[in-house]
Amino acid sequence: MFKRFVTFTPVTGIYKKVIQPYKKWNELADMSRPIELDGEYYRILRITGLINRLGTRKMVMCHEDGQLIKDENLSRECVNVFLYLDVFQENSGTIIINSKADTDIKLNEFIVELKNV
Repeated sequence: MFKRFVTFTPVTGIYKKVIQPYKKWNELADMSRPIELDGEYYRILRITGLINRLGTRKMVMCHEDGQLIKDENLSRECVNVFLYLDVFQENSGTIIINSKADTDIKLNEFIVELKNV
């Protein structure tokens, strides 16, 4: 099982100051790798519990320089990236299983067709 959300690392540098007003003393904060949208770089800062590191309690978006994003559409685009990663992480085990099952089915179909030739 994952101990940390995909691509997120503990908050460092200027991002500690950005997330501090939103974080309680008993919560942990993570930051995403830089996300490029329209040639600019952004980061998602998220707050998790001490025990459940995968569950996001709060989330803010900021520019690479630490300025919070006020634009709703830009925030939505950053959240979409986060949601894609979340869906991937949740389904990563079944994606591998399904791809193996599909391969076996296709291989068997190929063998049947090969015998008919």
